[in-house]
Amino acid sequence: MVDFLGKIFGKKEAVKIGNLTPLSGDYAYYGEWEKRGIDLALGEINKSGGINGREVEIVRVDDRADPVACVEALNGLIHIHKVQVIVGPIGSDSVIADAPLIGR
Repeated sequence: MVDFLGKIFGKKEAVKIGNLTPLSGDYAYYGEWEKRGIDLALGEINKSGGINGREVEIVRVDDRADPVACVEALNGLIHIHKVQVIVGPIGSDSVIADAPLIGR
């Protein structure tokens, strides 16, 4: 995966990866576990030099596992933060709500 991402990003700026996950609400428990896993991987990747010498940065947004909030969060990651890769969301309803926005 790191090699794949390295080919996508040719510039020397930080690689920004978006993360949609519930950090509040009924499913925050799952979001916290996802956050811990991503942060662990992020530390290892950056410690070993990042992706092609570029540091990796996570832009994390609380989607509350709510489809409406998730669509708003996805739009923010794409249009405001300009991420090119997104991890999440974790709930089926949120995935279905986001599907029409992906790949535009």
